[in-house]
Amino acid sequence: MLPTEPKSQDRLSVAEEHTSTVWPNGIVPYYITPNAFTPNEIRIIERSMQVFHAKTCVRFVPRTPDTPYYVQITNRPAGCYASVGRVQDNNQNVMNLQAPGCLAGGTPMHEMMHILGFLHEVSRPDRDDYIYVNRSALEPRYQTDSFYRNNFAKYERDIETYNIDYNYGSIMHYTRYAGARDRKYPVLVNLCSGQLYRSESAEVGRRVKNYDSRYQQQPAHELGFGYYYQGDIMLPTEPKGQDRLSVAEEYTSTVWPNGIVPYYFAPNSFSPNEIFTIERAMQVFHAKTCVRFVPRRLETPYYVQITNRPTGCYSFIGRSLNNSQNLMNLQTPACLTGGTPMHEMMHVLGFFHEVSRPDRDDYIYVNRSALIPKFQTDTFYESNLAKYDQFVETYNIGYNYGSVMHYSRYAGASDRRYPVLVNRNPYDKPDFGNNTLSPSDIEGIKFRYCRNASGIYRLNWLQQIPTTVLGSRPV
Repeated sequence: MLPTEPKSQDRLSVAEEHTSTVWPNGIVPYYITPNAFTPNEIRIIERSMQVFHAKTCVRFVPRTPDTPYYVQITNRPAGCYASVGRVQDNNQNVMNLQAPGCLAGGTPMHEMMHILGFLHEVSRPDRDDYIYVNRSALEPRYQTDSFYRNNFAKYERDIETYNIDYNYGSIMHYTRYAGARDRKYPVLVNLCSGQLYRSESAEVGRRVKNYDSRYQQQPAHELGFGYYYQGDIMLPTEPKGQDRLSVAEEYTSTVWPNGIVPYYFAPNSFSPNEIFTIERAMQVFHAKTCVRFVPRRLETPYYVQITNRPTGCYSFIGRSLNNSQNLMNLQTPACLTGGTPMHEMMHVLGFFHEVSRPDRDDYIYVNRSALIPKFQTDTFYESNLAKYDQFVETYNIGYNYGSVMHYSRYAGASDRRYPVLVNRNPYDKPDFGNNTLSPSDIEGIKFRYCRNASGIYRLNWLQQIPTTVLGSRPV
């Protein structure tokens, strides 16, 4: 509950800095409105207070007649709410706990934290490093800028977090479905799940937001190094039993049967022109291979959801039996430039990067000293630039500097004067990669999908994920 007369600074904080909002000596006098609660309900409230007593210096104490400031605890039919911190106008030091709902779970302690001056965890200025707010999942009436500013905006300055890390498990954190229209679609999506290369990154989103294809020569899908596997690949949250990845997986579950890939655009994510750009990239596959991207039907169990989250350009590899992991994110406008849409579609079909080939060292020298300093680690190299040495099939297709799946010369580079990838054989173009499918890309798709009616031919590049990928922290 906001005060009727805002403070002169008109500021709120995760924990207010103004001494006027602090309860002196951590003592919070309280007064329970007569006849508002049953004896058992009062026990529930006071038991919540005891948690603070046991674990902190804070003490909730019954007010005395001469106490000028105290919290009035009410049971009005108006929901669960509280004022934030100690207010000079004592009429506004209120905590309302409508019984029985507001006495359930952690709600009493949550409201007591407000009384102590704390706001919600999602209000922190670093929130976007940890949480993506999916506004399209809100109830329609909540999908306004005004509602967002009043309920989901973060505070950018003049606040104190005490250098305490963001905590998904804080009692002050909203649930995933706060304000959601449907429990199938969370409003709050965690961006850092603690699983390496298995969660979205707001930092990559910021890089991509600032990307300008007119001046930056590397493709947008290379901006995810350090956050996504090989720069633009999201690893499954539940690794396969074999715990293996491949440039084109051997497992039939990762092949789209008959080369048909149903897709679905997340509602209100793209403009008509942006959808046209994506579907034009699909048409290249249609014109040159047997693969068909088709709009999904309601009964379709597996389909690729195409999203526009502010978390960069990435996709999962191949078809997953967990359909929530059949996803391709194309943050506009950057991820719709150049060959990035086709590059991500190749991942959806099960292909990794050209530099992962076992014969890579015959064609490419990786100049690790040209990488950004924080990328000059063995862990980063093994996770992003290592090759697969065995159990792979290249279909006898030659290495191709001009594949749409090839990194640029400056992937992960600290300075564009010094390329990371150097061709060992003559190559007459200024950079590697492509804005469209190359002949070798087309040939690889045909081997994988178009050799027989089932759409399954034989295994392609296959290798275990290095243990450094599974067991270390992001670089």
